[in-house]
Amino acid sequence: TVGLAAAWWQQQQQNNNNPQLFSPAADSLTGQVILITGGTTGLGLETAKRLSLGGPAEIIVTARTHSKGQAAIHAVQDYFQETMEQRAQQPETFSSSMPLCCRVSYR
Repeated sequence: TVGLAAAWWQQQQQNNNNPQLFSPAADSLTGQVILITGGTTGLGLETAKRLSLGGPAEIIVTARTHSKGQAAIHAVQDYFQETMEQRAQQPETFSSSMPLCCRVSYR
């Protein structure tokens, strides 16, 4: 199975010379509450960042410490703000109705 996985990966690399990062459609998550466990680093944090662009009602990130939770909130908010500023320069992709509420739940 390792050979099969390597072959698949190589094919993906050849077919995706310019891969696009996932970004949900504007307002596609309106009214949704998203819970992300392990959202202070790595894939969890990147997931929170990307999903913030869909305009959910709330993103809840679990964290082990207050400082990690606060850092995650700031990272998501910074990503959201930077992306909205970039999109504002491209009116066809901009939606001003994308609120962001992000909070942390401590374990």
